[in-house]
Amino acid sequence: MLMLLRNEDGTRSEAVLLAASSLRLRVAVKDSDDAMELRRSLGRWLSDTGEEIEVEALMQSSAQEQVAPLAEARAIGAVAAEYWMG
Repeated sequence: MLMLLRNEDGTRSEAVLLAASSLRLRVAVKDSDDAMELRRSLGRWLSDTGEEIEVEALMQSSAQEQVAPLAEARAIGAVAAEYWMG
């Protein structure tokens, strides 16, 4: 599942969701050597350094390309489970 992330400074990054639960996300960010882990705290996603990261969109690659803004998406863990279990 592809993701669009927005940092506190407003920059956007493309990422691939590697693993998800209701409290943690592990993502591979484009042009980065290491995976990033985000943790859920008080309704926000935070990086290891405490920077707030907004998940702007989830994009599912399939025969029917779907884009779901986070505000309209179900819980990320449920979306990821549905994607992986097909």
